[in-house]
Amino acid sequence: MPKMKVYLVVVVLAYLASALPCLAAHWAWVEQEVAPIPWANDYDLATFMVFDQSDDKLTLITFDFQTTIVQVWKFTAPEWIMVWEGIPDIGDISPWYYFSYLANIYFDENLNSIVLWGFCMGYQFEMGYHALFKYIPGQGFTRITSHIAIDSIYVASYPHFSITFDVKRRRAVFVGGFTKWMDGQYQFITVEYDGSTLYYIPNNPDPPEAVAAFADGSCGYDPSIERVVFYGRQDTSWPLETWEYDGQRWKLIATNEGPRLNYPPIGMIYVADHSGLLALPNDWGAIESWVYRLRKWHKSTVNGQFEGRVHGLLAYDKNRRVAVFYGGLDEFVKFSNRMWELRCTKHCKPVSKPRIPEEGCDE
Repeated sequence: MPKMKVYLVVVVLAYLASALPCLAAHWAWVEQEVAPIPWANDYDLATFMVFDQSDDKLTLITFDFQTTIVQVWKFTAPEWIMVWEGIPDIGDISPWYYFSYLANIYFDENLNSIVLWGFCMGYQFEMGYHALFKYIPGQGFTRITSHIAIDSIYVASYPHFSITFDVKRRRAVFVGGFTKWMDGQYQFITVEYDGSTLYYIPNNPDPPEAVAAFADGSCGYDPSIERVVFYGRQDTSWPLETWEYDGQRWKLIATNEGPRLNYPPIGMIYVADHSGLLALPNDWGAIESWVYRLRKWHKSTVNGQFEGRVHGLLAYDKNRRVAVFYGGLDEFVKFSNRMWELRCTKHCKPVSKPRIPEEGCDE
């Protein structure tokens, strides 16, 4: 073979080899066949979903407002299996006050357990109380903190707050949007939990004059930048804002960038294959998938669509490496049993740790 042809072959092969890491993965929302849960009450429920790292199971928790019964379900395809049912014994107060729409849930790596972070409004909204409840397999939920009061605050609007676990700092971070009861000024609070103690973090936004829109939104931890990220707004009259938290202060990153919302995002979960935080709009209609990566929002090109569900549930199943969307209210305002999974279908890359996409790669 002439030397020139050999040279050209080598160049082409070298180019193809260099391009292999940049092959864009193909993604699709695929409906998962799942046996329906026989809801005793399919319209007056609080529902929560989280991946339980202690047993590698996607976990669903429901609270029935009529009976105050809590149920814990584990997903083993193609069905949810109930593993506990009962009324939480949380002392001298009804579970209704803590296991409600004002609650949120996360997996605490310090405790190696699912934790429900309850929030209870005081009389005439003059005071808010926080309390945490740890899930113990076979026993249900038990309170692990005393009631912490935050004086003179009023929750601005549903759903009030979100929560995530900061892996680097080993703390759960609670973020909420509040209005001062006395002077009507918009405020927000940050509370942290290290597995034994709750810490109230003073308000310290950057820039100082910024009014953080933390009433309606969601937060998630991004290990690639080692920051907690919040996205949302105060209400429909406020701009959409993206904030990052380093453990000391919140910094405003962008305004009016990212998914357009009528309601707060369904959630923000880190998906290693996307090297970023996945967020879904919380609305009826076709769902758009957005990823927050390298401090910018990217609208993801995903095959397959599904009709949105208000107040649906979003979690990342680390065992099966899929993002899962489940439930929500259907067009009849009843809870849906349908489930979708965001799956890689082609050019999938094994990921062992958070990474920043290689320069020039369009993922």
